[in-house]
Amino acid sequence: MGTIPADLRPAFLEAARGAGDEYREKIRQMGEESIATMRTYNLNVIELDEATRADWQAEAEAAYPKIRGRLVPEELFDKVEELRDQYRRTRTAPEGGP
Repeated sequence: MGTIPADLRPAFLEAARGAGDEYREKIRQMGEESIATMRTYNLNVIELDEATRADWQAEAEAAYPKIRGRLVPEELFDKVEELRDQYRRTRTAPEGGP
């Protein structure tokens, strides 16, 4: 597997961030539209409370030891967690979850 040449990395990173921002907004909008559509059909939409969100998060994190080093290389797993934590520290307001 090759690597991206150093001189092209900034452009790739910028493109990836731009696409991420664009799709994040589209995905959130689609989610909101889907919920509105469900409500128009009188479906029961249940809001996720913080206790349930915390339970889901704990279940996901319990799987980390099975993923780290087995399905995802340890170095990559650790880097993703580091970047996630860095992002969470810089957020000013929660946007739909941890």
